[in-house]
Amino acid sequence: MAGIGFQLKTLYDQSHFFGQLRAYGYSTITAVGPMLLTILLITFSREWLLFLNAPSREITIFMAAIQYAFIFSQIITGGFVFIISRYVADQTFIEKEENVLSSMFGTIGIVVFLGFISTILFYWTSPLPLLFKLLSYLFFTELSIIWILSMYVSALKDYKKIVKSYLIGVLVSAIIIWVLTALLGYLTANAILFGLIAGFFIILIKLMQDISKYFQVNNKQYFHFLTYLEKHPYLFFIGLFYYVGLYA
Repeated sequence: MAGIGFQLKTLYDQSHFFGQLRAYGYSTITAVGPMLLTILLITFSREWLLFLNAPSREITIFMAAIQYAFIFSQIITGGFVFIISRYVADQTFIEKEENVLSSMFGTIGIVVFLGFISTILFYWTSPLPLLFKLLSYLFFTELSIIWILSMYVSALKDYKKIVKSYLIGVLVSAIIIWVLTALLGYLTANAILFGLIAGFFIILIKLMQDISKYFQVNNKQYFHFLTYLEKHPYLFFIGLFYYVGLYA
């Protein structure tokens, strides 16, 4: 986890004001980037729909889908984030980094499976259109994966590349949302969701590429990290109940 910290420390140690200001900016984005960007994009999307006088029903179902995706993605991943945070730190310390990349894929696999089951149960009796359900599920899944990836990227050294990945994703979302709504006139929740999905997909792919380049060896022991669930079960429940308590 310390990799990115050393480079940030270099900026903090710079005597001039702008160097320290850059350090604060980079550290903020790398630490809370996904959550901050999600909140900003949700707020922007809602205000944009209001500005364009979109139907109130579309705004309501959009906000409901986004809020549920945001909350439940954190609840589902919360326990795993705490477990893999300890796991990655330990594996890096004992110089067994070949376990890190495989744990990322294993964690993502479990989280996506749990998310799929929970989405089926949540939307099973819902009268909402199928396309809206599908887009909501995709956004929920992307958020879940990004919460996991955000823990792994904290171990990388190239903080500028991380920030660039986030900013590119935000720009893609903003452009697609603007084209679909302002130019093509699709003032719907589906249009906004599609734009968000596209942008977060870019972030997801670029972060996975960065992580795979840094931790290049995949020993395919995808679920070895679950041994830490046996060793430190309290970590899982701390992470789980932290988010349950936060949003309850």
